[in-house]
Amino acid sequence: MRYTVRHLFVNRDCVLNTRQTWEDLRIMTQMVGWHHLVWFFGRIPKHNIILWMAILDRLPTRMRLMRMGLVIENDRCLFYDLVLETRNHIFFKCYYAKSLWKAILLLCGVNRKVSHWESELSWAAHCFKGKSLLTRVFKLALTSYVYAIWRERNKRLYGGLHRPMSDIMLNIKADPDSV
Repeated sequence: MRYTVRHLFVNRDCVLNTRQTWEDLRIMTQMVGWHHLVWFFGRIPKHNIILWMAILDRLPTRMRLMRMGLVIENDRCLFYDLVLETRNHIFFKCYYAKSLWKAILLLCGVNRKVSHWESELSWAAHCFKGKSLLTRVFKLALTSYVYAIWRERNKRLYGGLHRPMSDIMLNIKADPDSV
């Protein structure tokens, strides 16, 4: 690290400050196209962290845990037992999740066919731009949906609890923070 920060201290006439140090050290890259889906005013932090991890494919799905070398007794989806549990499957391919997302979209006045993970993320990143109240509602709907699916998956895995989709939908509509 000494080599990395050496330029900050050599031949300096002025006093070091935190902002300048940060600007000198950070790597400038282009912003990802989905950043506004995760980081927006009025977000629910725990929902956004789960969405962020899902976008980066860092959620510990059963297939991901197996790829990391962990021994998993069952690698199947907890909603639909015939398919491997991957991020792509549990959020937009699984019938249970797909039906919930379709219901949420209809509730928001959007009638469209639900597609796969990359397509839904691309569509949301394209359509949910701006700072209007309607856009914020759509972003909250997406983050609440991803959080609700992940939480339901964990309840089934660790608690053996199986809630019907209608209960999850009621929770999202009543108070997205309590999903």
